[in-house]
Order: sequence, then structure tokens, then C-alpha cells
Amino acid sequence: MAKPYTIKNSHVAVLITVLIAIFLGACYFFIYVPNHEKTVQERYFRCLQNVDENINAKIQNSAAQLTALLDVDTDDANFKKYINNPGGDYYTFIDNDKFLQKQDSDGTFTEIDQTRQRVSIYVVKTVNGKIRKLGMCSRSSISISSPRSRRSLRWDS
Repeated sequence: MAKPYTIKNSHVAVLITVLIAIFLGACYFFIYVPNHEKTVQERYFRCLQNVDENINAKIQNSAAQLTALLDVDTDDANFKKYINNPGGDYYTFIDNDKFLQKQDSDGTFTEIDQTRQRVSIYVVKTVNGKIRKLGMCSRSSISISSPRSRRSLRWDS
């Protein structure tokens, strides 16, 4: 007759070790991973908020630059030179005839063209009863890789 299966002391040690490993693995996957995933998602959302704040600050700075340029005499040689050759490959100035109809009142208007991936900023200001318009348009919108840094996200406007 065959002997019934008996658990020996060496089997108990292996069985307890395997059960502890399974318990620790379950704790890792059901407790640690979900908590860590939440932390990573919060970090990414903070990064997105920072990108949003940086883009808004860049748009506000560009609008302030346009507003300051509207205060300059348009017959000034330096003004014409700056408008015709702004320097840099990041933005160009927009001609007055390319303004949209809705931009006839004072204020700052922002237009985002997702198909061409461009951002345009228009400023309309009334000076001494005369309406002055000036706008700028980004030449390229968002480049993930740039010659200066292959790992950073850069906003060109």
C-alpha cells in the first residue's frame, strides 16, 4: 500500500517562501502600482499646466510687443526696418490686408490654426482717431526636436 503524502519540514519552508513571494507580488501590483500611477499622472498634469502657462506668457509677451510697436511712428526708418526684417526664423509680421473682419475693434486677437500648426496674434489699437493694426504669425508651431536640444519641447512663435 502506498504511503499517504506527508509534508516534511523542508516542504513547509519552501511553501511559506512561495506564499510570502505571492503575497508581496500581490501587494506590489494591487497597492503600490496604482498609487505610483496616480503620482505619475499628477506629475504629467503639472507639466501640462506649466506648458500651458508658458504658452500663455509667450502669447501675452508677443501681444505686449505688438502693442509697443503700435505706439511707434510708422514713418520711422528703424520701425520699417524691424517690420520688414524681424530677425529670426520664428515669426513674421502680418500685413494689414490679411486681418480678419472681426478685428476692427480695439483689442488683442489670437488665432490658432491647427491644420497648419500656426499661431497668429493680432493687435488693433486706435491712436488719435486712426485705427492701427499689427499682427504676427509663427512660422513653425511646436517642434519636439530642435538642433539645440533633442529632448526638450520648444514653442516657436
